[in-house]
Amino acid sequence: MANLSDYFTLNKSLYPSSGLQFYVFDSTKESAFINDCLIPFREAYIPDADLNERIKIFGGKRADEIMELLPDPGDVMSGDFGEILTFYLACQIWSPNVNVCPMKWRFKDKKKAPSHYTDIILFELADLKNPSSNDALFTYEVKTRSTKLGNKTYKTHKKKVLLHIKMEKMNVQY
Repeated sequence: MANLSDYFTLNKSLYPSSGLQFYVFDSTKESAFINDCLIPFREAYIPDADLNERIKIFGGKRADEIMELLPDPGDVMSGDFGEILTFYLACQIWSPNVNVCPMKWRFKDKKKAPSHYTDIILFELADLKNPSSNDALFTYEVKTRSTKLGNKTYKTHKKKVLLHIKMEKMNVQY
């Protein structure tokens, strides 16, 4: 996967007191981003070795086999895109020492339905065969939108998010 920090910059000026981090996409690099990410995003659904095996077994065309696995355009595809992007950002930037990174999109039962529960689960294991108290588990919940929010809807959504942030801060225990 391409180095995503080439395309996203941490913007510390957005809601600095919220405790959230906002990464802003450099839209001047849109074409390069698409070219760098096409294969890694497709590999979130099926790795090359498995794709080649399917083609060998079923005798289909590569493009047809890929389309069998990808969600249709719309909410599910948008959600999957956000989750896969976050997966790669997490592996590269937020949790760079993870060494077990399951891609849940490879295990979807229905391509037209979202996968439920935790969006991303990553593990940092010192020894894959021997559990340790130093092992770490990282989980990420991702929210994306495929349609533009109306002004009233946006304000309501923002209030809910800020209330949630406030509630989370009150519940934090050290």
